[in-house]
This record gives sequence, structure tokens and C-alpha cells, in this order.
Amino acid sequence: MKLTSWEIAVIGVFAALHFVVASLNLFFAMFAHALTDAILCTCILLVAIHITQRPGVASLIGVVTGLLFFVFGTPFVAIPAWLVRGAIFDLVIFGLMHHKACCIKCCGVSAPASFFASTMLGFTLSSIFLVGYKPFFFSITLFIVLTIIGSALSVFGAYLALKINARIAPVIRRMITVEEVR
Repeated sequence: MKLTSWEIAVIGVFAALHFVVASLNLFFAMFAHALTDAILCTCILLVAIHITQRPGVASLIGVVTGLLFFVFGTPFVAIPAWLVRGAIFDLVIFGLMHHKACCIKCCGVSAPASFFASTMLGFTLSSIFLVGYKPFFFSITLFIVLTIIGSALSVFGAYLALKINARIAPVIRRMITVEEVR
């Protein structure tokens, strides 16, 4: 996969924004995870996918986000969890549906699937490898219920991304096209 300098810049900017928003999970109670992560992080990934319209962008943003978390002191579990989040977006949108984050159908299916898979993977890996570490929540039942609620809420993040895409993506794509012509 060959990336242009604009695509690399978009990945870098959105990965940094994604890291900052995802970092808010560390400062809020457990219920904020469902709001900030499910809605805002979903929106960020889908806007980046729509702007670049390239498979692999969400996966790269996920890897960079996971690496940033690891560098700043969170457990290694962040790397595979965020990678899976981005990879599922890429696989569902580009692989299964052959879309480009363009409608509620592709975004609404990929958002809950990616949130659910990455949260369950993070919880499972934390439980297995970080013995004594209290992963996410104090109750498995509460964790699963909140993960399902967060998965449902991620559809709002998809809707928000579509609204943002309608206004911002054409402007950014025009800027990219003008720069490539020079």
C-alpha cells in the first residue's frame, strides 16, 4: 500500500486526535468509556476513512494510537485492541460492503462491530496477561452490558461522522487535489 504525503499527514493528524480523545477514558468513570470511545473515536476513524477513501487507514490509525498509549505507559494490550478496532472498520467497509464510509449502512454496521470486538479483546487480553490488574470494570456482567450499550451508541458516532463528512471531506479532498496538481 503506497501512501501519498497527504494521506500520511491525515493519518498522523487523526491518530493524534484519536489518541487524545481515547485518553479521556482514563480520566472519567466507566460510563464515559461508552460515550467518548463509542461516539467520538468512532467518528474520528470514519471521518479519516471517508477523507482518504483508502483501505488500511483505520488500521494504521489504530496501530499509531495503540503505540502512543504504550509509549505513554498503558499496558501493551492497547496495541492489539486499537489495531483490531481499525482493522474491523477496514474489513467491513472496504472488504465486505465495498463502500467508502459513505452511508449509514456501511458505517452503522462497522461501528458496533469494531467497538464490540476491540473492547472485548482488550478486556480478554488484560484478564489473561495482566494478572492482578483490574481490567476495565469490577463485574463481567456489567462490563458486557456496557460493551453492548457502547456498541449501540457507536452508531451515533457513525451518524456524526456522516454529517461531518458531508461538510469537511469535500473541502479536504479539493485541497489534496489542488496540491497534487502543483
